[in-house]
Amino acid sequence: MEQKRDEAFASGEYRRVIAWSERLEREGPMLRAFFDSCPGRRILDLGCGSGEHAAFAAELGHEAVGVDQSEAQIESARELIGETAGDLKFIQSEFSELPSLFDEPFDGAICLGNVIPYLGEEQLEKALAAWSSCLRAGAGLLMQWLNYTHLRAGNVRHLPINIRPGDAAGEEIALVRLMRFVDDKHVVFFPTTLDLPAEGDEGATLRRARAIHLRSWTHQEMIECLGRAGFDVESVEGGVQGEEFEPELSKDVVLRARRAS
Repeated sequence: MEQKRDEAFASGEYRRVIAWSERLEREGPMLRAFFDSCPGRRILDLGCGSGEHAAFAAELGHEAVGVDQSEAQIESARELIGETAGDLKFIQSEFSELPSLFDEPFDGAICLGNVIPYLGEEQLEKALAAWSSCLRAGAGLLMQWLNYTHLRAGNVRHLPINIRPGDAAGEEIALVRLMRFVDDKHVVFFPTTLDLPAEGDEGATLRRARAIHLRSWTHQEMIECLGRAGFDVESVEGGVQGEEFEPELSKDVVLRARRAS
């Protein structure tokens, strides 16, 4: 089942509930090394969300294009264009439609932040085929998503709570992410955003709550799907800092692949 991420986050909300400065500082070395490994400077950000990864690539001197199927996310991402030095563009599109949008192939692509589980079996096969068509031979592909094997093994039912500044002084926004495992391939994700008052005895106010059905892809399943789409997998790591991948212990799957010749 493929679902749009604006079902979980309204326009601008995803940017507000993620500590982007800290995240980019943590992911920066991985991204720089990946960009340096690509044969050229054209970079595609797949499932770009609010656009921070694409903007980071543009600031490093790359020609960056961010793509997301969510109108709300692209609306938010385009706010970055005037603030970012470099060549940066954002496009709303389904992944399967990408080959018809570009005349020149890309030198690398990133897909970060748990985008992959929004794609069911048929959608993933179509998406990978489209990504392959958009990349030149030898182009790199960097993917990252939650390691659901680890979450299942530990019966983990929630992710860390994110708390960020709210709309007014002293107010805060809290992102609570709960989950329920349906079977060995699917999970229901419950992203819930709360407004916390600045003071007094008032309780938290519900801003947004959703239930989203996701496909909990494993690293081995992804390796097989990438092979069918014309990619050679180079490595699987357990985190953005190059940690060794341990299926039942690693919190993330970071997979590096390359478009075959």
